[in-house]
Amino acid sequence: MTLSSAYNNSDKFRTVLNSDIKYKELFDLSKKLEGLPRHYSTHAAGLVISKDNLTDIIPCIKLDEMLTTQFTMEYLEDLGLIKMDFLGLRNLTIIDEIVQNIRKDDNDFDIMKIPLNDDLTYNLIQKCDVLGVFQLESMGMKSLVKKVKPQSLNDIALTLALYRPGPMQNIPLFLSNRSNPNHIVYPHNDLKDILEETSGIIIYQEQIMNIAQKMAGFTLGKADILRKAMSKKKIEQLMSLKDDFIKGCMANNYSQEISLEIYELILKFANYGFNKSHSVAYGLIAYQMAYLKANYQLYFYESLLNSVISSFDKTSEYINECKRSKTKILGLSINKSEMYYTIENEAIRFPLLAIKGLGFNSLKTIIDERINKGEYKNYSDFVLRMVHLNISKKIMETLINAGALDEFKYSRISMLASLDENIVYANLANNDGQMSIGLDILPKPKMIIVKEDAFDRAERERDVLGFYLSSNPIVFKREQYKFNFEYLINLKKLKGYVTGFGVIKKIKTHRTKRNELMAFVSIQDETSDFDLAIMPDLLKKYEKVIKKGNYIVFNGKIGDRNSCLVKEIKIVE
Repeated sequence: MTLSSAYNNSDKFRTVLNSDIKYKELFDLSKKLEGLPRHYSTHAAGLVISKDNLTDIIPCIKLDEMLTTQFTMEYLEDLGLIKMDFLGLRNLTIIDEIVQNIRKDDNDFDIMKIPLNDDLTYNLIQKCDVLGVFQLESMGMKSLVKKVKPQSLNDIALTLALYRPGPMQNIPLFLSNRSNPNHIVYPHNDLKDILEETSGIIIYQEQIMNIAQKMAGFTLGKADILRKAMSKKKIEQLMSLKDDFIKGCMANNYSQEISLEIYELILKFANYGFNKSHSVAYGLIAYQMAYLKANYQLYFYESLLNSVISSFDKTSEYINECKRSKTKILGLSINKSEMYYTIENEAIRFPLLAIKGLGFNSLKTIIDERINKGEYKNYSDFVLRMVHLNISKKIMETLINAGALDEFKYSRISMLASLDENIVYANLANNDGQMSIGLDILPKPKMIIVKEDAFDRAERERDVLGFYLSSNPIVFKREQYKFNFEYLINLKKLKGYVTGFGVIKKIKTHRTKRNELMAFVSIQDETSDFDLAIMPDLLKKYEKVIKKGNYIVFNGKIGDRNSCLVKEIKIVE
């Protein structure tokens, strides 16, 4: 519907417009605007390439000082231009950081010259030790990797191409053909050379182009038109190419029956085509990351952790991975920790910036003070210098709870209890910690020694870090009972029946439509929080178990809401 057709077809609309000159002016202005773009936008990664000046071919506009086409991408190719997407990936930055750090020790290291047949790398991949490895770390992908057991870069590329919504249906056939090459049935023997690397199954768009060339005599250009029609899901164009394909096949002495059969295969593939060049490029990045993890573990974890420094869940997951792989994580230290993760004595030092609620500028002030005037000698020296730097009491409390002052050999609860008196003293003292004349009779504050509860200490640490870093009562329980259940952070990625373990943190009751009491329970382990739904009959059965602070083992079913409908609960004493 256009404005003009609305005017011609609607008496009511016409009546309103003609009732006031302002409406008529608005209508005339609107007709001039009708059909124009409502805003400009820039493609996230698309670059347009031309052998001539772009301004000689298409209209352009500058957006944020960047020359941008005014034609959308579907019209550019008709004008002889190429649009290429250059994707920015976080993993490329991680690889670059690792390489730069390696070069501090080995200036000749070149990531593009690493061997593509490294045994350590393929052992790591086949064992599914791939947390933090690009494209391979999801639960579903790890399951497929276990079955494929990649032994080459091509195998990795194949695995990535298979793990997509369409090709997934061919995974059982692919695995069967891969295990029994002699049982592979090719659509036609002439296609063996094209389909042998993918165990007789069409996986890549390039294979379709090769088939069209070999059987139907398509030129590369025409085969590419077929590829584009597949990738853009242009079914009408695919159907229009059908006659050309069948005629071409028959001209090359293939029967009409086999020609139709092959084209039907192509149409089926059109629903989920993936190009090999893309898959191999992703496969290479995955291999490079796996190589760095297998051969330069400390550098790998250092950069990986820095890349997720603002994500508490991911940090927790990777910290636990480090501990599992025997990579030592050193706790926070006001005198050793930097802004970001660093390598120290064959271990990784936890950074100040990973603490919740502490701003970059405050932390920089604290670090600069340490660099310029020396390490903080003791607890009193630290408080004195913080007060004179105008660092707030809340920041000091957060640093204490995070464990950054543990090196001063007092319990965290004692340092918290002694903080106010130390702040008062620091406000009266000069920069050297000496009292002003007339106040020198005021004694230096003594530490208030308080007995610390281990669980309370761990909870305060978790509040400021988002997870447990040093002592962890949950880990103690897990090890005490030798529990081998999935971590809660992994349960969030699963569906179906599961078993898990954690400590109850919150309980919220709710009345159902039948006026029965049910409960939503929040539990946590060393990796994450997780939600449980407990229906009325189970709530009655387990009401003595479902108490805040209780450790429980549960089993139930995870649906689409990332929570578990509980079937059974057992308390862990």
